[in-house]
Amino acid sequence: MALNTDRWFYGVFQSAPDLIRWLLTPPEATRAGQGVPLELDRHYRFSAPELKAGAHRLDGVLWPLGSDTGSPELPVVFLEVQMRADPGFHHRLAAQTFRFLQLHPAVEHWRVVVITPHQRLNLGPTAPLRSFLEAVQWVSLDALGQQENLDAALDLLTLPVRP
Repeated sequence: MALNTDRWFYGVFQSAPDLIRWLLTPPEATRAGQGVPLELDRHYRFSAPELKAGAHRLDGVLWPLGSDTGSPELPVVFLEVQMRADPGFHHRLAAQTFRFLQLHPAVEHWRVVVITPHQRLNLGPTAPLRSFLEAVQWVSLDALGQQENLDAALDLLTLPVRP
């Protein structure tokens, strides 16, 4: 959590971990009023574990309450916030994800969510990691902030990219 924005997102997800469920819901379902959880802090708890051997700290892991394995409905979610260009980001994301899974072999159902300010960041080569990166859910705060009738809790996430 090196940047102030990372600490800010850490605080948001620490206090309201179920916001991740809104980000996991497809935008078309959210617009139709389906799949948006009505209760916060009922299904997930937040942590930011440090991965040994090189001391890599994940921005966050959201664990379904009462489950160390996750489920199709409530997967374990790896949350990364990347607010600046980083040509090594894709490789680091894949390495950290699989290192975490190596250290937590009980995890069966998982997702990766990456929050970025916009879709124009240089995050490095994608070709060698294409199949992994296709499974990553990318959330552009710029695009999220342009959605009409955005829920107030989701609108809160867009504060770091507003003028």
